[in-house]
Formats: sequence, C-alpha cells, structure tokens
Amino acid sequence: MKNYKIYTDTKGNPKSVKMGWSWSAFFFTWIWALEKNLWSISMLTSVILGLSCIIGFFFIAITPELALRFSSDLLLIYSGYSVLGFSILMGLKGNDWHENKLLSRNHRFQAIIAANNSEDAVTFFMNRDNSKYLMAA
Repeated sequence: MKNYKIYTDTKGNPKSVKMGWSWSAFFFTWIWALEKNLWSISMLTSVILGLSCIIGFFFIAITPELALRFSSDLLLIYSGYSVLGFSILMGLKGNDWHENKLLSRNHRFQAIIAANNSEDAVTFFMNRDNSKYLMAA
C-alpha cells in the first residue's frame, strides 16, 4: 500500500496526491505534467527534450565521420544524461509540485490515507473509511 494525501477544493471535491517517488512523472515527464496542469513544468520538460533531440540530430548530421566523432558522441551522451537527470528530478519532486499547485488553487489538506492506488484513496475518503486514515486534519 502507498500513502496518499487527500485535498479538497472549495466545493468539497477530493483529489489525491501520492507521497514520495512518482514513476509516472519519471517516465512520462511532460505528459504527466500536462495531466496535472503543471504548465510551466510541462513546457520546460518539452524544451529540454526538444533541445536534446535537436542538438543530437544537428551534430550527427554535420559532424564529419572521423574528425569530430568523439566529441559528437560525448555531446549525445551529455544530452542523454541531461534528459535522464531531469526525469529523475521529475520522479523525486513531481508529486510535491502537484501538491503545491493544489494548495495554490485553494485546496485544503484533509487526510493521509493508505491505499493501493489514487482512486481507492479518494473512495476511502468519500466513504469515510476511517480505518484507512493514517492522519486526518
């Protein structure tokens, strides 16, 4: 089971945010950010991915076979590491960014619930299954 923080908007509609590492944010960086309405993170991720691809293709296309092969290979490796590094950052901080976005939109913290997935956490909260609550506000 994983722990989820439950937030409600002004109308009482609950949203859950998983605590800790986000595999979805790690693998699907900009798509995950779009789905969570994190527009600036999504645009930044798209720019990093786009620039890495453009730089890689540009140097593969214009680099002579032998003269600059070593330096272009290093450039491709470094651009790959930058994408990997940003993906790791997304996995580590993605849920925190989503939580901050909810708080900035006047959502209120309600509870921490242990559940198998996000939908179950919201269901337990809506049904007020207090046995699943780890902490309530």
